[in-house]
This record gives sequence, C-alpha cells and structure tokens, in this order.
Amino acid sequence: FDDDAFRDVTPLSGTLYGRVRFLVEHDLALYAAHLPLDAHPELGNNIGLARRLGLTAVEPFGAWHGMRIGFKGRLDQPQSLERIAALVCPRPLSVLPFGPAEIRSVGIVSGGDPHAVSEAIDERLDLFVTGDASHEIYHEALEARINVLSGGHYATETWGVTLMSEFLHRTTGLETVVLDIPT
Repeated sequence: FDDDAFRDVTPLSGTLYGRVRFLVEHDLALYAAHLPLDAHPELGNNIGLARRLGLTAVEPFGAWHGMRIGFKGRLDQPQSLERIAALVCPRPLSVLPFGPAEIRSVGIVSGGDPHAVSEAIDERLDLFVTGDASHEIYHEALEARINVLSGGHYATETWGVTLMSEFLHRTTGLETVVLDIPT
C-alpha cells in the first residue's frame, strides 16, 4: 500500500461534495486538465495565446519542474505593449513597461508563474506574459529592462479550453459549451 499514491487525493466533502453531487445527479461529465492544457503544443493555453498574438518561430519556453509548459516566439511586425495587452485580456492585473517600446519577442507562461521572468530575461525577450502578478519580480524586471504583462490567472488560461472545445466539436461532432465564469 503506497501512501504517496493518495498524496493528491481530495475527499469529497463540504462544498466540493455539493459540486460533484450536482454533476452526478444531472448526468453531467466534468473533464479537468491543468498543466497538460497549459503545455499542449496544439490545444494549450500558451500556444493559444501565442497564436492570438501572431507569434512566429514558436518554441517551448518556461521551465516548471523540469518541463517546458510555455512558448516563446517572435512578432513579424513590432507591436506596442498596449496593443499586445489588449489582445491578451481587457483588464490586465499589472503591466510593467520597463522594456522596449516596440516589442519583437515574447515569452508566455499562462496561469501563475511570474518567476519565469528570469528565463525571459536570460533569453533576452522583450516581453514576458503570464497570469499572476508578483511584486517580487518588479525590480528584477526593471533592472533587466523587460516588459511584463500579468493578464490574470483566469484570463490567460481560457485559450486552451476554447481550443479543446473547438477540436472536440470538429473531430467528433460533439456539442461543446465553454462556460466563461471569470474569477
């Protein structure tokens, strides 16, 4: 009996039980994938954002526990930080405009990894896009002269869900619905 096998098991009780009970009683299925959906090279959150921004020469980026979960790439035409921010989300959590005014290279790690800014700095990118903001990276970004856009955890992690929904509909004919419930 391996106790480690149950390390990530969550008891169905309280509010969580109520949510799951509702799904079961109404014959609803729930599919949840977090990191695999961030990192997926065709249907993931990060590749979805890279496509939204029009990045080319896209490569894996953003190491998390030894895996690359994000992507980086180049813009064919330089863009302003304001233009890119508008494409990512309507109201970003924070914008650190410390890098070049004309952005040509972008690294993306959706969700909550603001500390991957160090990798973006090492790779001399003009902009790092992530979900969560962190005051801890302010001076690092300022001193390295890199732009940082924190779009919000939720706002940067809806791209993969939409891509997955479209893929399932296209390949199986399933009717899919994406419920957009921002947090």
